[in-house]
Amino acid sequence: LFCVLRDTYGCADSTQWGDMGSLSFSQIDALSSPGGKKYSSCRYWYWVQFHLHRQLMDVSRYAGSKGVALMGDLPIGVSRYGVEVWARPELFKLDKLTGAPPDAFTEMGQNWHFPAYDWDRMARDGFA
Repeated sequence: LFCVLRDTYGCADSTQWGDMGSLSFSQIDALSSPGGKKYSSCRYWYWVQFHLHRQLMDVSRYAGSKGVALMGDLPIGVSRYGVEVWARPELFKLDKLTGAPPDAFTEMGQNWHFPAYDWDRMARDGFA
């Protein structure tokens, strides 16, 4: 549903989506499930994700057959305009940004422009 709304509104900034910018899980489910108002549009993205998953699994099996292991990376930074923040804004401190402190490589430090996680809020729901 996020991709459908992003494309509909021409931007990933959900604050520009009016009422669609802040939906509950039940609203998201109702809109994107069979019979929902956005289901027809969501079907394309379900298809894309399904085929990307199949392709990744094929590549992973092939790499494994050649003795190559593919390593994943956990994304510690998420975009302010990404699906994670849209779906669960309460899990982030949107008024704070993450980065790195000054070091030998950069005297000023780094601002990565990722919203900071609200670890205390995440802990309250068991990091689910």
